[in-house]
Amino acid sequence: MRRSVICFGAFILALFVPQKDGRQAPEQVVGAPTQYVIAPWAATDLYSTDPTHPWNRLFRLFYVRATPNGHLYGGDELDPYLWQQTRYLLQGPSHDEAVKLLNGFLKTHAEQLITDPLRRTLMQRDLWAVHDWVVMRKQDHPEAALKLLKPLGEIIRRLALTQDQIQALPDNYQTAVRAKDFPSNADAAHREAAFLPDLFNPDGPWVCVGQQKELPVAPVHLEFFRGRSVFLVFLRLPGGRDETLAYLQQLRKVPSQWAPYPGFPPDSPARVRSPQAQQFPVGTSVALVRQMVLMSEQGEFVPTHLTESVQLRVYRAIDPDPRRNYINSERFRAQQDVFEFRLDRRKLLAGERSLRAVDASEKEFPTFMTHGLDDFESFTTPQDAPIFRCQACHYDQGVQSFISHSRAHFRPLPDPPPDLLESTPEQEAARDAKWRHGHPELNAELAKR
Repeated sequence: MRRSVICFGAFILALFVPQKDGRQAPEQVVGAPTQYVIAPWAATDLYSTDPTHPWNRLFRLFYVRATPNGHLYGGDELDPYLWQQTRYLLQGPSHDEAVKLLNGFLKTHAEQLITDPLRRTLMQRDLWAVHDWVVMRKQDHPEAALKLLKPLGEIIRRLALTQDQIQALPDNYQTAVRAKDFPSNADAAHREAAFLPDLFNPDGPWVCVGQQKELPVAPVHLEFFRGRSVFLVFLRLPGGRDETLAYLQQLRKVPSQWAPYPGFPPDSPARVRSPQAQQFPVGTSVALVRQMVLMSEQGEFVPTHLTESVQLRVYRAIDPDPRRNYINSERFRAQQDVFEFRLDRRKLLAGERSLRAVDASEKEFPTFMTHGLDDFESFTTPQDAPIFRCQACHYDQGVQSFISHSRAHFRPLPDPPPDLLESTPEQEAARDAKWRHGHPELNAELAKR
C-alpha cells in the first residue's frame, strides 16, 4: 500500500466546510491547518474537483480512517478499512455523520449529479462493500445498522446501470496487456520483475480452471467478498497449454479422499488429499483474477470486465517440507515469486491504464482473512503488514499449495475432493455471479423497490 496519510485537521475540514445548509467548520481543531493538506491519493476529488461534492464526501467518510493519534489513511484501497470488530460508522460522531450524509444524498437526489457510467459504477461498488459489512454487524448493532442499510440500499439501487451500460464498460485488463508496459512472461533471471500475461487468450499457454461439479473454483475468496466480485483461476505449466491440460487430466485420474494433515494433531480439522497427486514441475505459474460485479437496474448481479486485482505466483523450487515455508518468509520467497496488480480508481476515471503493479516494499492494513481486529481503534499507530502475505495460505509444497485443487486447511471440504478441468472466464464469472442470489439475507435492502 502506498500508505495514504493525511492530517486529521484536513479530514475534519473536508467533512465540515460550509455547506448550503449553513453548517460551518468547527471554530478550532487542534493541529488543524489553514488549508487542505491532503495526499493526492486520498480521493478528495475523485468524483468532482470540488472536495465538498456529496459523492466525494460520502466516499471519503467510508474509505478514509483516522488513527487515535490523528493520522488518516486510505482513499486508494480496493476495500474499506472495516473489520468484524469495527465500531466506526456504527456509533458516535461517525455514525451520525454517515446517517446525515446518506439521507442528504437521497433527499437531494445527488445520484443525478453525475451521469458518467464509470463513476456510477465505482460509487455503487464501493457503497456495496460498506452495505455488506453493515449486514455482517447487524446482530450486534441492530438499530444503527438499520439506519445505514436503508439509505445505502436505496442509493445503490439508484446508481444501477442498464445491462447495456454494464456490457459497455471498459476491459482494463486487455488495455493493460495491449499497452505492453510489462513483459508477458516471468523472467527467471530477473525474479523481481513484474509480468502481466494475456490470461484471457483462449489459445494461449494459460488455462482457465473450473470445477467438474460446477462449483466455485475459489470459494474462500468468493464468500469473503460476498459475491461482489468474481474470481477466475488460471494455471500454466512450463510446457504451455497442452502440458497444462494434460496435467489437469492426470489430476482427475487420481481418486482421492481427505486424510489427516501430516504433522498436525490427530484431532486437527486440517486435511489433505490422499493419495497426493503427482507434483507439477518447477516453473509452473498460477493466477487469480478478481473482477467487479454490479447490480443492474433489474436487480440482477452482473459480472463485468473491470479487473480489480491480479495475483500471480511462480514456483521456482518445491520444498519437500512445507512447514519451513510457513514460519520463514525468506524460505517462502525462495520457493515462489509473487506479483500483484491492483485497480487505480483515478487512472480508470481518467481513461488511463488503471492496473498498477504493487511494489514488494509496500505495506497495507489487511482485511482479507484476518481475525477481525480493527487496528485504527486498537492502536495509536496501526499495525500494517507486508503486502505479499501469500505464505499464510499457500505455503504447502507445489500443487498442495494450489488451493483450488488441495483445499488444504480450508473448510468446509467438498466431498469428494474437487476435480479441476478446463473452463472459460465467461463460464466461471457467470457461476460466481449466481452465488449472491443464493444469499437473500444480504439482499434484503437491495431488493426493495
